[in-house]
Amino acid sequence: MHWAELYEYQRQLDKYIEQHKNVEKESVVDHKTLAFYVELGELANETRCFKFWSNKSESDHETIREEYVDGLHFLLSLGIELNSYVESAEISDVTSRTEAFLTVYQRLGEWKREKTKQTYQNLFDAYVTLAAALNISEEDMKQAYLEKNDENYDRQDRGY
Repeated sequence: MHWAELYEYQRQLDKYIEQHKNVEKESVVDHKTLAFYVELGELANETRCFKFWSNKSESDHETIREEYVDGLHFLLSLGIELNSYVESAEISDVTSRTEAFLTVYQRLGEWKREKTKQTYQNLFDAYVTLAAALNISEEDMKQAYLEKNDENYDRQDRGY
């Protein structure tokens, strides 16, 4: 995957939102970090992978893919905020979707405590590993990202 392309799309979207919402040049890193935590939780809820007590099925693949790219938008944006970019991502082996989610949460906590390029890379790798665990291919991820990116511009134009 050519992550530089997605970073550039995200940079343009972030700038557009900042201009339309009159965001001061104050740091929004904490806001975006919390948003990423929330999106990760929403994604986990759609997969229902941790709900051993329930017989209800997970959401359809399209919904899971959309929730995944909501988080990807914030992950890319965090990299831009702190001038940390990845060129490639390493997919690790995981034994379950639950393990993959917990690893992302762990890496996000590590990154929150120590915002370095290495902790960001580790977080990014964990999030891409989660995509693999959710059967979201890189091409699928990119297509969903581009669709959601267009929707995010439309939302801003509609006063979201």
